[in-house]
Amino acid sequence: MAGPYSDSQTVTVSGSGLTPGDYDLSACEYTSYNTFFPGPPVPVKIPACGTTIVPVTVSGAGTFSTSFTVVTSEANAHAGVGTGQPANVDFDAKLGEFVLVPGHGSGFGGGHAADSVEFNVTP
Repeated sequence: MAGPYSDSQTVTVSGSGLTPGDYDLSACEYTSYNTFFPGPPVPVKIPACGTTIVPVTVSGAGTFSTSFTVVTSEANAHAGVGTGQPANVDFDAKLGEFVLVPGHGSGFGGGHAADSVEFNVTP
């Protein structure tokens, strides 16, 4: 599942060995950015992620499988988080990764699980 994919191509994303529960799946740039928040400038590594979010339920067996439509570029959901984030994610120019996190629509302070699968999306 390493691509490259075509713009608007639907791919299957699956995982195993996970803690059961509800998560959000998104496509993010493989690179994390030093994001600075107000106050003492302490960098926090946050990836630039697209605004497309697919809700995922991990089964009691610790598995999930879902469809995800990849795009060449879209707005960065983290563009307004601190400073240092780009306005858009660009999966044509940069590698991407699928990231699965507990729901965090208006804030999140924990870790994330990301598959190491890298991909590009060509126009």
